Amino acid sequence: MNKKIVFIVDDSIPKPKESVNDAIYENPITTNELVRLSKNNIWKGELNLQKTVDNLTLNDYTTEGLIEVYGFIHPEICLIAIESGILPDVIIYDWEYGNSLPNQNSGDLLLEILETTTAFIFVYSGVFNMIPPTLNKSKFNPFSDRFQLLAKGNHSHLIFSSEEFIYQYVVSLINKSNNIKIQGIEIDFKSNGYLNEPSDILYLEQIFGRAFIVDQLKKNSIINDEAIEQMLSTSESLILFNEEKKMLVTPENKSLIGKGSYLALNYMQVIKKFSVQILEETLEKGLLIL
Repeated sequence: MNKKIVFIVDDSIPKPKESVNDAIYENPITTNELVRLSKNNIWKGELNLQKTVDNLTLNDYTTEGLIEVYGFIHPEICLIAIESGILPDVIIYDWEYGNSLPNQNSGDLLLEILETTTAFIFVYSGVFNMIPPTLNKSKFNPFSDRFQLLAKGNHSHLIFSSEEFIYQYVVSLINKSNNIKIQGIEIDFKSNGYLNEPSDILYLEQIFGRAFIVDQLKKNSIINDEAIEQMLSTSESLILFNEEKKMLVTPENKSLIGKGSYLALNYMQVIKKFSVQILEETLEKGLLIL
C-alpha cells in the first residue's frame, strides 16, 4: 500500500482565538495541527468541512502513516508548498475565498494547480451551481478528467455524502482497489468501456440524480458495462445530434442548432457513439460542440 498526500485548500479552516497570530496559517497546516483545530468546537457553519477533516485525519490509515493531510487557508500557500516539493495525490479545493468579487481568482488559481501537479482535484463548494460556467472554459479541457465538482454537505440530496465519497476515494488509491463505499454500500467497480475509475460514478450521478443512483446500487452493487447500460436503458430522454455541425443539443435548446438536419439519439446511443462524459457535459451545458 502506498502513502497518499491530501491537500485541503479552504479559508474556513478555523482560527481559535489563541491561534490568530499563529504562523501555522502561513504554511501548510499539518495533520496533527488539523486534528487539534478540529477538536476546538468553533466550526460554526462549516460542519461539512469539519467532517471532511475528521474523515481524513481520524482513521487507521492516517495513524499508520498511509494518509498525510495538509491544510491551506489560500490556494497561493498551496502553490508555494507544491513548489517546495510537497506533491499531493488528491486536493480538496474550496471555490470561494473571503470577500473577494465572485471568486474572480479561484479559476485561475485552480488552473495553475492543475498545471503544476498530477493530483485529482475535488472542487468542493457551497456555491456548487455557480461554478460550471468557469470550468466549462476551453482552458480547462486538457484537465477535464482530473477534477470533479462536489457540493459541501449536498444540502439538496441528503442520501449521498460528498464527505464520505472523498474519504473512500482516497482509501481506494491507497489500496489500489476499485472498491468504494457510498452511503454504506460497498461498490465493486469493474473495468468497463464507459467509466475509467470509481470517481467517474459522479458522471452517472449528475445525469440521473443521486436518489436514482443510490437506489440502483442497492439493487446491484457492481458497476460494470451491463449495470451502466441497464441504468441508461431506463431513460426515454433524447439528445439531438447535428453531424454537419458536430453539435449535440438537448431538445429544449433545439433553437440553438439553427437550420439543418439532426438525429435524435437516446442516452444509450450517445454514450456508445461518444461517451458518458460527453452525455453529462451536454446535459449540463444544453449544447456541446464536439
